[in-house]
Amino acid sequence: MGSTLLNRLAKTIAVISTLTATTPYARLRNWAVGQTFATTNGNIIGHAAPKALEVSEYLGIPFAQPPLGSLRFEPPIAYNGSSTYKASSFVN
Repeated sequence: MGSTLLNRLAKTIAVISTLTATTPYARLRNWAVGQTFATTNGNIIGHAAPKALEVSEYLGIPFAQPPLGSLRFEPPIAYNGSSTYKASSFVN
């Protein structure tokens, strides 16, 4: 019974290896900390988290116009941009 379990485990690992090599998970091999992403509103540049250098942070990414003036207490209006956004800090 032990060898049957090992055979099943080996087959499962082979299937998982095949799936990860042929799915979006394969793209993770090309991942870089702070990688730039292209969005419909321009590129977003991340950075390494201060206390976990293998983790990317993308801070303060705008999703709506600031609710100032006549926009106060109104539904959000989508952000429109086309320039590169450096997502290194939260916006006040």
